[in-house]
Amino acid sequence: MRAMRLHELGGPEAFRLDEVPAPHAGAGEVRISVHAVGVNYTDLAQRAGRLPGASPLPFTAGVEIAGVIDELGDGVEGLAFGARVVAVLPMGGGLAEHAIAPAANVTPISERIAYEQAVALPVQAPTALLLVRRAAEVREGRSIFVPGAAGGVGSLVVQLAKKHGARVLASSEHLGARSQALDAQRELVRRLGADVLVDTTRAEWPEQVREATGGRGADAVLVSGGDDAIGPSLRALAPGGRLVLFGADTMLGAQLTREQLTSLMVQNQMVVSLATFTLPQTELRGALQEVLSMVERGAIEPVVVSTFALEEVAAAHRAMEAGQTSGKVVIRVASADASTR
Repeated sequence: MRAMRLHELGGPEAFRLDEVPAPHAGAGEVRISVHAVGVNYTDLAQRAGRLPGASPLPFTAGVEIAGVIDELGDGVEGLAFGARVVAVLPMGGGLAEHAIAPAANVTPISERIAYEQAVALPVQAPTALLLVRRAAEVREGRSIFVPGAAGGVGSLVVQLAKKHGARVLASSEHLGARSQALDAQRELVRRLGADVLVDTTRAEWPEQVREATGGRGADAVLVSGGDDAIGPSLRALAPGGRLVLFGADTMLGAQLTREQLTSLMVQNQMVVSLATFTLPQTELRGALQEVLSMVERGAIEPVVVSTFALEEVAAAHRAMEAGQTSGKVVIRVASADASTR
């Protein structure tokens, strides 16, 4: 089978398309014929060697896939040969024509949901739903600022926050980023329902947030970035508000200064974090199933604008790093019609 593997850590050029033996499902596992693979910012960090606990090389990346079960391991119950599914792969291996997944990490999907849409959800749907409900405590009448709202997580957060009755202030780009596709990204964020668009390419963007909230600031401000995102985000936060930290860049690169901690305490503000990879799989799967149900009903829309072929993984990584993508970035593996298979 074909597999896109990393033979060294570094830039996108480190990927190499190899022919390798197809794996077989062990006890408690299923093998999936892969139709689509989701790309996340943690994949970029892993490729660059910025994540702890590097896997032995050569390594097949890709932690979320959509496809068809084509082999069942011993002891697997509740899943059937030929079922359409999405899966999370804790050890990677998704960027290939076949991948092995623990049965507990596999969720069946409706035939009404295309593979490219479904693969936008296994990692980012639980993140988005738990950001809105648990971390930001979004509810009717509250306000939330969402950076990177044209991205995979951000586009879901905007829609879910609106469903919860929030006033949504959003930027289309990640804080500090520059994009060659800002106009299209901003139009996407408007279409998803953001009440106010904030231009975070301008240094005074926190004042835009305050102006749009009657001078208070947002009740919750999401942060997905390094040190340069913390200070401005605090200036955009209302007294008693929640500064919500998530994402690999924040985990690896953000620090609070003594002055920022003092400001947080004086204004009775809270710092809340979300790292879904440490949460119970049952909780994540429940959140995923809830969002899948919303998608099937047409209540929310996974945004998939940027798709690449398996041999174009390096180009996908470059586009994400340059801020040129909107919504979920998806790698197409199988050539079959994703909407009917």
